[in-house]
Amino acid sequence: MNRLASTMLFLPLLHLVHHTDASIRLQHSILYDEVDLTGVGQVTTDVCIAGCKVYATLDLTPENKEIADNIVIVNPATRTETSVFTMSILTLPNSSKKQYLELANTPTLTILNKNANRESAPLALWIVSANSPYFRTAEVYEPLNLNRPKAVASTPITILSASRFTVKVPKGDANAVYARAAGYDAIDRNAANNCYAVLDKDFGQSFDGFVLAINGPLLTLSFDTAKYPRSQVAITGQNVIRVEYRFRSQSVPYTPYVHFIARIHVWLRSAPSVPLICAQLRHHLLAAPSIWQCGLKPLMFREMTFNFELEMDTDSAHPVTITNVSRTYDADGFTDTEHTQTFSGNFKAGTNEVKRVSVQANHASVSFTPGTDNDFFYGMRVWADDDKEQERKGRQRRLANHLHI
Repeated sequence: MNRLASTMLFLPLLHLVHHTDASIRLQHSILYDEVDLTGVGQVTTDVCIAGCKVYATLDLTPENKEIADNIVIVNPATRTETSVFTMSILTLPNSSKKQYLELANTPTLTILNKNANRESAPLALWIVSANSPYFRTAEVYEPLNLNRPKAVASTPITILSASRFTVKVPKGDANAVYARAAGYDAIDRNAANNCYAVLDKDFGQSFDGFVLAINGPLLTLSFDTAKYPRSQVAITGQNVIRVEYRFRSQSVPYTPYVHFIARIHVWLRSAPSVPLICAQLRHHLLAAPSIWQCGLKPLMFREMTFNFELEMDTDSAHPVTITNVSRTYDADGFTDTEHTQTFSGNFKAGTNEVKRVSVQANHASVSFTPGTDNDFFYGMRVWADDDKEQERKGRQRRLANHLHI
C-alpha cells in the first residue's frame, strides 16, 4: 500500500533508576551530570590527555545559576578557573552554536565543586577528547538556542541539554539521516560504542521532515551528504516534550511547521540499559513519573489504522500498554469502545523480539508503568495510515488510468 507523506518522531520516555556509577564514558568523551558533582569536592578525568573541548549546559534558574557559578573547570596550565555557568551561556560569535573551553594536552583535568554544601544543579558537562572524529568540524548546540538556518549539513550536529528537549527538521530537500543518542564522537556506524540508533532512514526525494523528542542529554544527527551533496536542512529546538501528538490527513491544509499529517512515525523509548543508549542524565528533571502516557489523535477524531513495532526489556508487572478507542455512531449519538493490550519482554529470557500489531481506531495511546528497582525500557515505532484518504487517492488513480486508456 502506498503510504502518505510522513513525519518521524523519536521519544525516549523515561529515566527509571538512579545509577551509582560516576559519569558516562563514551567513545572519545565523558559526560557528567548533577549526580556526579553532588556531595563531592572535586572530580578528575584523563579524557584531555591529548587535548579536549569542554561543553556545559544548565537548567537556567537564579538558584541554579548561583550553584553552577561555584562549579569550575581548572586549567592546569594557567590555574585559571572557568565556571559551568559561564560556559553554559556562551555561544560562538554570530552563531547559536555552543562555545567551549579548549585545553591542550592535559593528563588530569579537575572539576571543583566549591559550593559550601557541595550541592549541584541540573547540568550536563561534556568533555570531548581531541582524538574524537569531527573534533574540529562538528556543530554543537543547546535546544533552547537552536535555530540553525537552512544550509548543507556536511558534518555531524550534536545537541547537548540538561533537560528534556525537542528537535525539529522541517520539510525540505531530498535527504537521509542517521541519528544516535550520543555525541559526535560516537556517531559513526562503526563506532566502538553500540549506541542506540534514534533514526536511520533514507527519505529519498520525499523528505517531509521529522521531530525528535529526547529525554536525555545528547543527540547527534548525521545527514548523508555523500548521497545528497546539495541537500540543505534547517533545525530548530525547544526545551519541552509533548505528551499528545495530533496529525492530519494530507487532504487537509496544515501549518508547515507542524508536520503531523496523514502518516506519523513515533519512536517511544525509555532509558535503556547499556549498550542500547550511550548516555542518560539522572537529575530530577528526567525522573520517571509513576505512569507515563502518550496520546496519538487524528484530526476530527477520524478513523485510522495504527501500526506498532515494539521492543522492550521489562516484565509482566511493568508492561507497555497500548489502548485504542473506536467510535461508532447511531441515531442517539456515538459510542466509544476501548480495547487494551499489554506487552512485555526480556533480553535475558530471549523474549524481547520485535512485536508488531495493527489496530483500527479513532484514537490510540501508549502507557508504561516503570519499576523502581530495575532499569526497564521499551522502544516503539508507530505509524498511522489514513485508510479513507488512501481509498480516495486510489479512486483518483484508477480514474486517471481509465481516462488515460
